Amino acid sequence: MDRRDGALDVNGTKSSPIKIGNDVFVGTNSIILKGATIGDRSIIAAGSIVSGSIPPDEIWGGNPARLIRKINVG
Repeated sequence: MDRRDGALDVNGTKSSPIKIGNDVFVGTNSIILKGATIGDRSIIAAGSIVSGSIPPDEIWGGNPARLIRKINVG
């Protein structure tokens, strides 16, 4: 029952929520690790591993995911 609280997973280790903003595109075979945050309108390239915080309006890719470029919103 502790797992439902979001504090512990099956093995008793701590977990954290993943936060994904609006209009986010996540490519196939990408892995988003616990505690990661992806900002609005960002793009995650296929096969990327996201472990931290990604700001809005940016394209990220790779292992680990790195900034590829910012998206011009106009």
